[in-house]
Amino acid sequence: MAIRRGWRPHRAAAALRAAAHIPPPRPTAVAHTRNGRTETHPRYGRGKGFAGAFNGHLEKWYRQQGIVRIEVHANIDVGGYTWATQGFQFEDQESAVEILDRLRFVVSVFTDRIQSMRDAAQTAAADRARTLRDQARKLEAQIAEAEDILDRADQSRFGDDDYPTSWEISQCGRSHDIGVSDRPWIGKASMLGSDWYGVKWL
Repeated sequence: MAIRRGWRPHRAAAALRAAAHIPPPRPTAVAHTRNGRTETHPRYGRGKGFAGAFNGHLEKWYRQQGIVRIEVHANIDVGGYTWATQGFQFEDQESAVEILDRLRFVVSVFTDRIQSMRDAAQTAAADRARTLRDQARKLEAQIAEAEDILDRADQSRFGDDDYPTSWEISQCGRSHDIGVSDRPWIGKASMLGSDWYGVKWL
């Protein structure tokens, strides 16, 4: 069979479809990708903006390749928190419930912590007592924000506009952070060490 110079198979197929009145094939799936495991050394990358910068470049490349959806398995110590801050939403209801249950548990932990702070403040020196009471008030404010999120989750369904997002949970209580490095705000504490599946549409 002789093939003339410049012949393109896809153009020939289009011509045949047109002649036979056959509609072009429709896509059967959305182009997507699943991000694998990414780790950075604490000394060189963690907490210094590497994840945000790297993922920004990666997402730009994904768009160029026609990828419209990214999936992640958010786990590995800080991963559950980090992916939430990068715009990934819960892929399914099971993931959302997992994080909301963790938030409920941390609320109870913080409630006990508040009582311990107030008890300690009664016998502490003046400056220390003032600090403990101030921290207790901030924790109360964090709990109030968390309870609002939990109430909305109970009153709505997964996928509704009012249903809490992963980003919202991750930032819950941040504005009332007590400023102690090993005691993060209630939302971050709930997501650190968590295990959930996320999705981000480009």
